[in-house]
Amino acid sequence: MVSIIVPVYNAEKYLSRCICSLINQTYTNIEILLIDDGSTDNSAIICQDFCHIDERIKYYRKENGGVASARNCGIDYAMGEYLFFVDSDDYVASNAVEVLWAAATNTGADITICGYVCLSRTGVVEVSFGCGFFEGRDEISNMLSEKIGKAIMNTCWGKLYKSEVVLEKMDSSFPIGEDWVFNIMNLKNVHSIMILENPLYRYEFRNESITRSKYRLNNKILDKMYHTILAESEVLYHSKKITSEIQQMYLQSIVVDAVMTTHCWIQLKKALNEIKKKYATEIETASKNNKVDFLLRKRRTSFLAMYLRFKHIAKKIKFGIIYLKYRCQKVFKKDAAENLVQKECSYAKK
Repeated sequence: MVSIIVPVYNAEKYLSRCICSLINQTYTNIEILLIDDGSTDNSAIICQDFCHIDERIKYYRKENGGVASARNCGIDYAMGEYLFFVDSDDYVASNAVEVLWAAATNTGADITICGYVCLSRTGVVEVSFGCGFFEGRDEISNMLSEKIGKAIMNTCWGKLYKSEVVLEKMDSSFPIGEDWVFNIMNLKNVHSIMILENPLYRYEFRNESITRSKYRLNNKILDKMYHTILAESEVLYHSKKITSEIQQMYLQSIVVDAVMTTHCWIQLKKALNEIKKKYATEIETASKNNKVDFLLRKRRTSFLAMYLRFKHIAKKIKFGIIYLKYRCQKVFKKDAAENLVQKECSYAKK
């Protein structure tokens, strides 16, 4: 049996779509655990209504503690041999569980990973991590060296886990990035990983989602997350390339945070100088690979300055921009939707 864990928090707009995609799975030996993290909208009513429709659905309500604590609650209640996480504002292809389960049981993989489709206001992007079976510490290490920089371990959704390898729960002290820490901490229990290129998961990118609406990056939390992941990966794999990729992702997060949280060029310049001083060692190491230092070069910082100026101007012409975006999206979404339907049909035939 596959236990599908869905953390729910004020998701009334998207929850029905998510649950419908789960109850209509072609693989039927599932249980759907809806973990309500103290929602204040109609999410509880929607969950309870679906419980009457499908006996495989189980509803649990808890005090608000964040998405990590909700997922941990789901892990505690799960009865299946496999765990599959789905966010309440996302959904999955009708054959997602069947394809992942078949690959996992045929290969014996501890974790089976699929590609996904990112849906946003600007369009539809298909993301794939390639395809292959990786067994043993050396093969997994080589795979991570190539793919960890592509964020293959940054999420818990889009992955089917053997329950027996999930020995470490999510750290609820991380309001963001808890998926990444969770995956890295449990890799020590993993002996094989299967990667499928099929884009079976549908990730809805929204500015008002749980992570982006409730939390803004904090350097102390980033530092803690970085050192936790780095320490665990160094013990597991002793790979300089993996270490370098983690450093690059970490530094990129800090720089992006500086850009998103400053409001003028003078503030940004000061923030970037502080980053250069504080993280000099990490920047020097990452710069050798020419992937991170581009964010801190003068040419790029001038681009960031232009971004901030645009952000300032955008406030003054806010309504004009919103109208333009609305008109563009109306045309683009029609084409994007048609393309996605065609892709769905082609994968269903396979």
